[in-house]
Amino acid sequence: MDNHNAQDYIDKKYPINGACSRNADPENKGKRREEITKLDVSKGKAGGGETIFVKKLRSEPKQNSSQKFKQERNANGNQERNTNGNQERNTNSKQERNTNVKQERNTNKRIEQELSTKRSRLKKLHFDLSLKFKEYLARTVTKYLFKSHKMFVEGKDVEGYYSKNLANLRNGLGSDTEGHKILDQIISVQNEIIDLEKKLESTTSQVGSPPPYHAI
Repeated sequence: MDNHNAQDYIDKKYPINGACSRNADPENKGKRREEITKLDVSKGKAGGGETIFVKKLRSEPKQNSSQKFKQERNANGNQERNTNGNQERNTNSKQERNTNVKQERNTNKRIEQELSTKRSRLKKLHFDLSLKFKEYLARTVTKYLFKSHKMFVEGKDVEGYYSKNLANLRNGLGSDTEGHKILDQIISVQNEIIDLEKKLESTTSQVGSPPPYHAI
């Protein structure tokens, strides 16, 4: 029984810079080592005798320690760069979301403040105009005008309540120039409030925004 170093045997029979000259391996004979995809050097097929390999086969040339260290260092460096890149992207994404949320809150706060101011003004205008009417027309101003106006703007006033309310108010004012001026101001402010409410509704993502102004 012969004992052989497996790598020495392979290097001899299958040289790195030459072709295989092993007669016992007709399938690979004449091929270069990089061309060989299948190799059987098990007991009984390594040259006809009972050859025992005492060391494991090394399929690639041995690397020196500096090469191995360099490869490991490069691999670790790439992994660290990938990790840092992912962390940076996650941080940037989080900062962007926080910025968007902050901007949205600031926008909503500004709209809410503007709405509060206009609602207060509208309440006073309604009161001033209601003083010029009898009780039933005063109720039209203070309770129904804004609601029917908003339905009209949204295309939901199928019964024409807004036009009817306006006509009744115009007729009730008669030749009262001041009254007509107040009514025009009311219509203008109501349009502004409706636009702001729509804008707030489209930008807010939080619960608890001010309710729409339906009536005084």
